[in-house]
Amino acid sequence: MIDAAAKKRIEEAVAPKPKWSIEPASSEWATEQLPPREHLLVDERTGRGAMDKFGAWVFAGPGGAGKSFATIGLALAVASGRRWLGTFKTSAPGRSLIVAAEDYTEDIRRRAHAIAAADLIPAAAMERLHILSIHDRVTSLVGKIGDAYAPGDDTVSLCAELAKLKPYDLVVVDPYGRIAGVSVDADNAAAAATIGALNMIATAARGLVLGVTHTSLRARIAAKNGAPEGATGIRGATGQSDYARGVIRLEKDDSATWLSLAKANHVAQWEPIGLRRGDHGELVPLDATALAVIAVSKSSDTKTAKRESAVAERNELDDAAAQRAIAENPCATVRDLIAVVCKARSCGTDRAHSAVTRARLAAP
Repeated sequence: MIDAAAKKRIEEAVAPKPKWSIEPASSEWATEQLPPREHLLVDERTGRGAMDKFGAWVFAGPGGAGKSFATIGLALAVASGRRWLGTFKTSAPGRSLIVAAEDYTEDIRRRAHAIAAADLIPAAAMERLHILSIHDRVTSLVGKIGDAYAPGDDTVSLCAELAKLKPYDLVVVDPYGRIAGVSVDADNAAAAATIGALNMIATAARGLVLGVTHTSLRARIAAKNGAPEGATGIRGATGQSDYARGVIRLEKDDSATWLSLAKANHVAQWEPIGLRRGDHGELVPLDATALAVIAVSKSSDTKTAKRESAVAERNELDDAAAQRAIAENPCATVRDLIAVVCKARSCGTDRAHSAVTRARLAAP
């Protein structure tokens, strides 16, 4: 039997919204003291909010970087009231829901088991972690009617179900692109509508929805080379990041995996967190010593030394190829020698010309 409060929540969650609803401000806006803003996470390094309490955020990263481990870890941190990745403090134990659009429940269970062992999550906290597995269903968060987009029947029915239940502090939708029902890659309006559907789910759940997706190839290449890519680096239409209230990125480079805040509206920017993979794939924060070593390796002096060493090694191999070309083709022209070095070293004409010149000058 649904009580009156639950019935009202269901009606509010699925009822069509008025096209225009203009509300006046009041004098209390200027006179009443505002309560402090609530946050799902607080950064223990600064004591400031790190993730919103409500609304829709996006979590993006490359395949195989550990997105599922990270988000399941967050769900368990919320369920247990413990820290996430050794850095972010959660409030009192809450409820988490994972909408599994790709993984089997057994996959989530194995990852949750590894994370619980690494983070010492109490067994009782697992009862506050719920799974909605829809990996084997065709689900559409958004539908298209003519030239306009609207919430899909699946979004409406899911909101009605969530409104019946106790609030979920966190809902992870992983990955939302698989169940969007429209192209979030090519259509900006469709991407914006998908974020709108995630916001509807957040309202019905009375918590935060974290939608999981991939970063772009350009972002992954940029991260590997130590450079940022755009504002968020999310693959596909910009409407995904434009209309989400916050975006978290997981990136990999040669030194570590990094968690960073790419965008946020209601929280302060926080410093990236260096991570490594544990014995079972879980993400583990790097200690101060490991971070110091990485900082030294990324310093400008170290980078310059590495670059100079790489150039010297390359030139040595180029010169050896040029010397062989001269020895094997004593009557060849400079142009012919350059062609031989280009082919042997898979390099450009300028580099090959420099190598041939050095080799001829060094010849007795």
